[in-house]
Amino acid sequence: MSEYTNVEKPFLEKIKSLGWKVIDHGAHGIPQSPEKSLRSSFNDVVLEDVFRKTIRKINVTEDGKEWLADKQLDEVFEEIVDQKGRSLHEANKDVFYKLLNNSTVDKNELTREPYPRAMPSGWTLLNTTGKS
Repeated sequence: MSEYTNVEKPFLEKIKSLGWKVIDHGAHGIPQSPEKSLRSSFNDVVLEDVFRKTIRKINVTEDGKEWLADKQLDEVFEEIVDQKGRSLHEANKDVFYKLLNNSTVDKNELTREPYPRAMPSGWTLLNTTGKS
């Protein structure tokens, strides 16, 4: 029995039915090319381009204008991925907390609002289709 056939493929089909984008490497053993999964290396645990596009897209003013500057996106990204000195359990707890409780930046670059929230809930952030 194949783990891919009995576990991975049904899971991928389920999340696809929920509107998620699925990158299926198939049942051909260990993937050899990280680019297919939108990474530069298999060591990448966060899809940086997807993360940045999504954070920028979901942080808009009431009239739909994106307000995060590139420097602010850098800060939010580093806040998520910089887990030096933490155990895997501690790092997972920290990222989970940040995704659920949001992150802040110094100000909204368009409205000058101080310390706006820079991420809505983790489920919205993780599901780039906007479906819950």
